[in-house]
Amino acid sequence: MLAAGVAYGLLHLAALLLLPRPASAPVRAVLGHLALFGPPALAALAAAHAARSSRGSEKAFWLLLGSASTAYAAAEMLLALPAVWPAAARLRGAAHLGDETLVVFLLVALLVRPDRPRAPHEVRSAVLEWVVAAVGGYFLVAYCAMRPPGAAGDPWFLAVTAPAALPGLWALALAFRVKDPPFRRVYGLLALGFCAGAVLGAWPRWLYAQGQHEAHGPWDLASLLPFFSIAAAALGPRGPAWVGSRRPAVGDRGRARLAVLALAVPPLIDLASRAAGVQPSLAEARTDLTLACSSVLSLLVALRVYQTGRPSAAHDAAEPAGGRPPLAEASEYLQFASGLAHELNNPLMAVAGWAELALRRGGPEPSLQPLVEATGTAAAAVGRLQQLVRSGRSAGEPR
Repeated sequence: MLAAGVAYGLLHLAALLLLPRPASAPVRAVLGHLALFGPPALAALAAAHAARSSRGSEKAFWLLLGSASTAYAAAEMLLALPAVWPAAARLRGAAHLGDETLVVFLLVALLVRPDRPRAPHEVRSAVLEWVVAAVGGYFLVAYCAMRPPGAAGDPWFLAVTAPAALPGLWALALAFRVKDPPFRRVYGLLALGFCAGAVLGAWPRWLYAQGQHEAHGPWDLASLLPFFSIAAAALGPRGPAWVGSRRPAVGDRGRARLAVLALAVPPLIDLASRAAGVQPSLAEARTDLTLACSSVLSLLVALRVYQTGRPSAAHDAAEPAGGRPPLAEASEYLQFASGLAHELNNPLMAVAGWAELALRRGGPEPSLQPLVEATGTAAAAVGRLQQLVRSGRSAGEPR
């Protein structure tokens, strides 16, 4: 997939540098946006395929990456639409939200972390709370970066570049910290694509901040690199199907507090700015931004509160009189037991096999005999665990 991405990038550069540009501006716009539509659409399909074979945190991880790619692909279509339908020019503002949505979903996907198993309701809580925190962070960047027209020291380059660099830096940190086999490779590929895109995209962002950006030039390749890395990572192996604990993780309370703070900060900052008389010419625009951001954050927090009540109500309704766990919860424990038995069985068989082979070749060996007996005892325990899993599954099947 990386080789295909390199080939696509080279063809894109060759078409831009060697072929004559179409004389019609609408044709140039449509062709340029179509060229930028392909890689994110491919990444969205690859991430959706990876999500189908995953569960828990890893499933949410791939769904978020697929949503990020879909948002960018939809933005490219919205930007190309005015070339064939001029009335769609009013959608240009919504199309520019694709970049911000892309960064938010990429960052939230890396914060959810597929290498940390969670129960389904914990995954939903983590996604919503991290999205609230990311949207609140974007509000602070946009609010502080506003400047009156013609003001010196335009901060938009920093406002656009800093958020775009965060996913790559966090993926790079995870690639060094996480040692588990499938996830380290995934983080490494994402760090490569995100960091390369952020570095190569710094120059076109600088031109954009200065009002000199040329649409559909060779530097557009920088915006495609993250999608090649997403598609390549999605084609790799999936993680083990562990079931997360029912208890909240250590960082869940801190994440919830961060989400509540993100909801409260925008109106407080806007009120303080108005009371202090900071840049009164921007007061109306900043208040509009605050209202829009507060509306989105309130909706997300409402979804989070609604999601919090659903699992407990469903659990109470499904709890039988005898106090036994509901069937859905029991099936999760059976999945956990099945994965545990599978993970233990393979190394036990390998140790027992090598120990028996050493005994046959080297004759009696007192130090190996206890090892053979211990592996036999452990294998018997794993066998009983597997039998328990099979009996539990057969008991839970409808008759």
